[in-house]
Amino acid sequence: YGFNLEKLFIRFDLSSDISLKTLEDLTFNIIFLDPVRARVSLSLNGAGKPAKYFIKDDSGEREMPLSDAVYDKIIEIAVPFELLNLAQNYENIEFCVSVDKNSLEIERWPYQASLIIPKPSEGFNFLSWSV
Repeated sequence: YGFNLEKLFIRFDLSSDISLKTLEDLTFNIIFLDPVRARVSLSLNGAGKPAKYFIKDDSGEREMPLSDAVYDKIIEIAVPFELLNLAQNYENIEFCVSVDKNSLEIERWPYQASLIIPKPSEGFNFLSWSV
């Protein structure tokens, strides 16, 4: 995963022998746990193109731009932070990713845990990297 000031980026690396038919039965999810509860989900069609990309939270389900998701041997998803309706004073974002097959969770990363990233800020790169 990665992020910048505007978006969170998630990459799913798939088995090289996965068929398009198998992909059509899968849903790729980013599950936000804190400071908001939301689920971003992506489904692909039989041609491997994004078919449905949406966010579901307390306010309901909203479509997201299909241009923010792509598949070509790997799946890459971009989630604009503004769509999460985060409060201005949040400090961290906690999330995990999962894969569902026919509406049943078959994979989750990290298993029985979550990832926590700090609120993106202008000075984040200076705090995280040194030479």
